[in-house]
Amino acid sequence: MRRLTRGLATVPGPWAHTYTARTKAELAAAYQRWAPSYDADSVGAWGYAAPAACAAALARHVPDRDARVLDAGAGTGLVGLALAERHGFRRLCALDLSPHMLDECAAKAVRGAPVYEQLVEADLEDLGALVARGGGGGGGGAF
Repeated sequence: MRRLTRGLATVPGPWAHTYTARTKAELAAAYQRWAPSYDADSVGAWGYAAPAACAAALARHVPDRDARVLDAGAGTGLVGLALAERHGFRRLCALDLSPHMLDECAAKAVRGAPVYEQLVEADLEDLGALVARGGGGGGGGAF
């Protein structure tokens, strides 16, 4: 489990708890407690702009709005929401360690449609490596 300790005095409480977790169980518990207020805390109160910036960067490089997109480490789905709402992406899959964060993903909708087609609970740290090469050719592959 990686730890960030430098600069934690300036990191708000809930965020600091995720950085100081020593085990996956502690990390899961921190996200369970934080999931209901994560969006309001991170974007609303603290001005967290990374999800919108990430979505804008992807949109610049992926012109096909029907492309299947994996949101790895999706959290509450802020990147997916920006992709759907601001950029018109429609085929998103959320992958996250926390089922509680994924519950927040599941609640997100744009124009009455769920933001995510698929929600996957998994730990990226369990992977030895991740590689992608276009997968499935012609858009026919699975997530």
